[in-house]
Amino acid sequence: MLTNKCKEHCKSVGQTRWQHFKFATGVALHMQVVTIALLIHAFIPRFFITTASDKIIGLAKQLEEQRNGK
Repeated sequence: MLTNKCKEHCKSVGQTRWQHFKFATGVALHMQVVTIALLIHAFIPRFFITTASDKIIGLAKQLEEQRNGK
């Protein structure tokens, strides 16, 4: 069951609880992939040169659009 604060948060981002669940788990899974790419990049810099920054910038844009109601 969602508390009132949880419900308020979902409402403030314009999502139902299930939409928010899907979005948040999707971000978490993408970030896990980015983590693996970063670890590989740390040892072998020629691999995944812009993967992490591309994903982070894309996520920031997506969050900004969501925040602005687009």
